[in-house]
Amino acid sequence: MRSSWEILQKLSRIERQYIHSLRNQSDPASIQYYTGWHHALEWVSKRGDQVIVDGVVGTGRCSGCAACVTVCPTNVFDYVEDHPVNTRLNHCIECDLCVEACPELHLSDEEIGFKSLDSYAVNDNGFGRYGEVFLSRSTNNEILRRSQDGGTVSSLLIYALKENVIDAAALSTTTPELPLKPMPKLVFEPDDVLSCAGSRYTYAPNLLALKEAFEKGVDKLGVVGVPCQINGLRYLQHSVPDIRYAEWFKQHVVFSIGLFCSEVFTYSGLMKYFNEIGVNPEDVVKINIKGKVIISLKNGDEIVKPLKPLHKYERPACRFCKDYAADNADISVGGLATHGWTITVLRTRVGKTLFEDAVSKGYLEIKELSLEDNSIKLLKKLCQQKKERISPLFFGENL
Repeated sequence: MRSSWEILQKLSRIERQYIHSLRNQSDPASIQYYTGWHHALEWVSKRGDQVIVDGVVGTGRCSGCAACVTVCPTNVFDYVEDHPVNTRLNHCIECDLCVEACPELHLSDEEIGFKSLDSYAVNDNGFGRYGEVFLSRSTNNEILRRSQDGGTVSSLLIYALKENVIDAAALSTTTPELPLKPMPKLVFEPDDVLSCAGSRYTYAPNLLALKEAFEKGVDKLGVVGVPCQINGLRYLQHSVPDIRYAEWFKQHVVFSIGLFCSEVFTYSGLMKYFNEIGVNPEDVVKINIKGKVIISLKNGDEIVKPLKPLHKYERPACRFCKDYAADNADISVGGLATHGWTITVLRTRVGKTLFEDAVSKGYLEIKELSLEDNSIKLLKKLCQQKKERISPLFFGENL
């Protein structure tokens, strides 16, 4: 049970958060979150694990990013079927790190952006604050062959590992048991990066690899993830409680690379979709979505299908997300109408240095990208659509 002083402290913090958001929020859709005010007041007397399980998972808005599982210093949570489960209730020390880290329990990701981004990010043209934007692609043909678009992420990670910028990278790969089923992976060797190349269209909780990195004593870590994971990481890094375990994420994550993301699909839904279109998922080597579903098979064939029938299998939590372009990453990347190149948005000096060094040492080639280019226009459109879509209320009644 929380003391009266602890409750007053949390009430004060919640009040400041809401007032700041209501005064400064430019997102026209976010006014809907005002209705979450009284629900937020209710959780001040609850333990953090109860807030996560009842107020986030129980209301259907848990993204499965695993930030809460990763940051918990006493291992209260297990990660089961894409969600945290508080399996060890008696372990909770009421530090509230899980609540601090959960991106679904914050009104706007702009708040964490002001802590994560630096003065290099002076521009904002509809796809988040940034310093510069380029087209880039790998100079390695094998990387280009195996990667999703321009192979920029793989090349950045290989450069960072070879040049000792990082000791390991947290990303995702596919499980050996189930076709196209992703899982987090901690990679230490440059040669292992390519086995993780390509996009996943079902969810992998990449942040779980951070817990492994902590346990293995990794000193310098790079992190790759979709927007909800990047925001979870940023909340981990800027959490309020002064706990040594939480400090690790601030001190040892060297950079983050965010992936553009409209939505991902449930694994069971994706398997149903393949059954509906008559494709054996074990024959699929690559999926790409660019206004349509492009499926590459092991025999070299390519199948193109309309995207609309796949939308019904969208993960419910994705309907709450308003971040398309990983606004708070050091570098954000994605392939949009760029024909083998990657849109590369540099958001921090850390990202700028990483990118420029990889280019100067021959890992990447780049092209200038005008804000009038069709790919940038499409990026701005997708960002705007995601920010303005009407999602369910900020908190459900379960709290």
